[in-house]
Amino acid sequence: MDFLTDRTRSKNRPSTSSGGQSHTRPDLAALQGQADQSATTTALGVLQRAGDDDGDDYIVTMVNDKIGSVYFLEGRIRTTHIDGPQDERGKQKNAKRYNISRAKSWAAFEAADNGSKTQDDNPTFAWQDWVAEELAALDEKGAKKPDWFVCQITDASKLSEQGEPDVILFETYEDSEGDSYVHDSRGAAVKKRMTTKQMDLLKEALAASGKMEDPHEKNEAFYTVVKRDPALAKLIRTPEEAKA
Repeated sequence: MDFLTDRTRSKNRPSTSSGGQSHTRPDLAALQGQADQSATTTALGVLQRAGDDDGDDYIVTMVNDKIGSVYFLEGRIRTTHIDGPQDERGKQKNAKRYNISRAKSWAAFEAADNGSKTQDDNPTFAWQDWVAEELAALDEKGAKKPDWFVCQITDASKLSEQGEPDVILFETYEDSEGDSYVHDSRGAAVKKRMTTKQMDLLKEALAASGKMEDPHEKNEAFYTVVKRDPALAKLIRTPEEAKA
């Protein structure tokens, strides 16, 4: 199967920068009061409880104790990022997610004599394709799991609250047109307890950032809303941190 990648997609999509064109910059303070009106998306692995707001367990990716994305059954909320926050809820079909060892999978990829197997002469894309094909083979009955395989992610309750060094989330999914994609995260998928109010604030922050065009302005708008909850703000990269 031929896989596309998030990097391939980002290369071909229109630039999110202003590109020298003038545009009206919405007032960040005014955006704070605008709630996200998008349809509710069921979270993958949420532990449902009634009658309190102690929080639910969500699948998130974390690097240096900062949340990169919050994952749902058919997509994710990407928080502050070099390309800006993004609402990808409802945009993934047949998603399969795994925690894997990046270093061990690269070593296995190179040991398998994949030097000539490149996608657009890019070894990272070739590695992604190879990992996706190896993971697909695990669905076959009796397939032996390689040493770089950590776990398949089905719900938050089975994840730890702290990721191991070198472990990353790797996922395969299809878009609405049936094209297959792969994506590797910077960090591991872990379990994170978040309250309903915090999730609502993330959705509101997405709505605010969506009114911007420049990635840095998107991050500023997102973080301006998130800062209303100091505990949540500590878990999100600042706009300056997101530039790295």
